[in-house]
Amino acid sequence: MRLRKNVRNLTALERKRFVKAVLELKRRGEYDEYVRLHNEYFIADGEGERRVAHMAPSFTPWHRQFLLDFENALRSVDESVTVPYWDFTRDRAGTRAPWTKDFLGGDGRAEDWQVVDGPFAHRHGNWPIRVKATDEDFLMRRMGRPDDPVELPTRAETARALMAVPFEVWPYDSTAKRGFRNALEGWDGGGEEGGFQMHNRAHVWIGGQMSGGTSPNDPAFWLLHAFVDKLWADWRHLNPEEDYVPRDPIPDWDPQHGKVISLCEKLPPWEVTPADLLDHTRFGRYEHEQSEGGPGVPVPGFAGKAYRLDFGDGMVFENEYSPDGFTLYWRAVAGPAAGDCGTEELHVDDLARGRYFVSWTESGGVTVSHVMDLAAGEVRAFLTFPGEEPADREGRLARATLTEAA
Repeated sequence: MRLRKNVRNLTALERKRFVKAVLELKRRGEYDEYVRLHNEYFIADGEGERRVAHMAPSFTPWHRQFLLDFENALRSVDESVTVPYWDFTRDRAGTRAPWTKDFLGGDGRAEDWQVVDGPFAHRHGNWPIRVKATDEDFLMRRMGRPDDPVELPTRAETARALMAVPFEVWPYDSTAKRGFRNALEGWDGGGEEGGFQMHNRAHVWIGGQMSGGTSPNDPAFWLLHAFVDKLWADWRHLNPEEDYVPRDPIPDWDPQHGKVISLCEKLPPWEVTPADLLDHTRFGRYEHEQSEGGPGVPVPGFAGKAYRLDFGDGMVFENEYSPDGFTLYWRAVAGPAAGDCGTEELHVDDLARGRYFVSWTESGGVTVSHVMDLAAGEVRAFLTFPGEEPADREGRLARATLTEAA
């Protein structure tokens, strides 16, 4: 069974073989057909046509089939190759994987956004841009959009998107105010603060050709969409009672009739339906799936749970975590602070399977850092108390037993 790895975990040989296979598809002329196909199906709400690839429920299954087709083409060149995924919640710098000289190359230069390093740089002559939205013949990137800065989605934003239910709501387009599909795709209707979110914001962050319908001109497209596909798989694990919507064809009295694809209707240009594509394990697996737990999963293992922390010196706290794991509701039930309570937004990092580094800053300026070991039932805490001057800050170490509430 094929395995799609996190790009940061590829070996040097795996990076080399992936690049070689992509360049071979370009040399054969096959690669540009994927760019043309994606551009053909880049249809917006306002165009009044059937939407299958974007701004529609079939955003996820359409891109899953598109990704599979491309990966199969790569494997016709080298059967060892799979498409790795770029976890933009962790690898957030344009100088780290996948933006290295031996893989995708880095940012574009300031004057014309041209990518000048890596195997896809124009100067090597192997990556001419033929399917164009602009006149340039070279690959372009403008990471972070310096003139109007944009940040990549965070792990907390991603975890919250994975909590979104149901899968889709009417009117099944970019204006849908709820639902996982638009939270993931990231149009204004799905964002808490408006503007581009999630998948869309990652496209905008890269910039250049990634900002439009010809986005597969940048090989980064496939790594981004492998991660988007993984997130759909993770969502299905976290929300097993939810499924693709709409299940049945849209009735002719509905304004969306003929414009979106239901569960068992064929996805153009293929002979497959969304129902055929729901279970990703038919085609392969991802490294660090939510179903497996461990480092790299979007939602931490303590999410949606409550714990009792006993520090052994009379201090006892009850901590309850939000369903996404990035908000803490705490209450002191014994000790000097008994009766106090609060709500904190968390920073969470994985250390190992079942071990997390969790930190927050309270309104009074106290910084709290926890190493939570769920298996050992232990928390090691470090508290930093503010002073009038930086040199006056005081730190304190503590250890507590961690018991999950019934």
